[in-house]
Amino acid sequence: MRKLVIHCWGGLGSQLYAWAMAEMVVKKFPRRKITLVFHSSGVTKRYSDLKFLNSMFNMKFIDDYISNPTQNQKSPTNHYSMKVLLKKFLTFSRFTLYCNTNIEFNKIKPWTLSLRGHYSHINLDLHIVSRILSRIYEEFGISLVKSMKQDNSISVHYRLGDLQHLENKTYVNPNDLGGCIQTIIFSRECNTVAVYSDDRVAAQELLHDFLPAESNFLDSDVWYALFKLIETNYFIGTNSKISLWAAIFRKVIDNYSWVYLPKQMKAVLEDNLLNMADCKNIHYY
Repeated sequence: MRKLVIHCWGGLGSQLYAWAMAEMVVKKFPRRKITLVFHSSGVTKRYSDLKFLNSMFNMKFIDDYISNPTQNQKSPTNHYSMKVLLKKFLTFSRFTLYCNTNIEFNKIKPWTLSLRGHYSHINLDLHIVSRILSRIYEEFGISLVKSMKQDNSISVHYRLGDLQHLENKTYVNPNDLGGCIQTIIFSRECNTVAVYSDDRVAAQELLHDFLPAESNFLDSDVWYALFKLIETNYFIGTNSKISLWAAIFRKVIDNYSWVYLPKQMKAVLEDNLLNMADCKNIHYY
C-alpha cells in the first residue's frame, strides 16, 4: 500500500497529537507506511521534538517558516485559482483530508495520501496513549510514574510566549488563574507551588499577588516541565496543548488525579477522553 503523509505544525503539544494520529492510522490500516512531516511554519518558528520516532516512522522536517508572511502575499492569478481547484478535488476525492475529529478520521480511505490539521478533537485510544507515554519515558531513561504524588504540591503550566503579542489569541487572565490557584491552596491546604512557563519573568509579574512568597517560577525545557506537570498531586493548566497532554497523561496514570483547566479547554479534553477515562476530579475555572 502507498505511504500516508501526516503533516504537523506547532510545538510539542501539536506534535503529540500528530503522533497519536499516526498510531491510530496504523491501527486502522496496519499495512500503511506512515511519514510524519514536521513544518517549522506558524506564528513562531518550531522544531521537531520527536526526532526519536525515526525508528517507528519515516520522519521529515520542512523549514518553511516565514518571519513576515505579508512579504509573500501575491494577488490572485489563474495559477493560484488552479491550485485552489486542485486542492478541492483532492479533498473531495479523499486523497487529501483535514483530520481534526473522529468524523473526519473515519473518512480516511486506503487511497488517502496525506492528512493535515491539528488532530486535537479526536477521541483518543487508551492503549495508544499508554504506549506513547511509555515510549516517552523510555526515551528519557525515566521510570514511568505509577501514581500521582499524594502531597500538597501544585504544578501550574502558564502558557504565555507569543500569546502576549498575537491579535487573535491571548493568554489566560491572571485573575482567573490566580483565583483557581488560591482556591486550591486554601481548600486543600497546599503549600508548595511550582509555575512552569515559557516566559518565567512575565508569569511571575502576572501571578505574584496570588501565590505564596516561596512559590517557584521555572523557565524550563518543555519535556522537563511536562514530566513535572504529570507527577504532582494537583495540576493547573492553561490554554495550551501541553496543558491538555499533561491532563491526558495524568488521567491515564490515575483516573482520579486532580486536573484544573480553563473553561475553553473543556470541549477538547472531553473529546480526547471520551473513550479513555472518566472526567473525575477535572475542574474548569
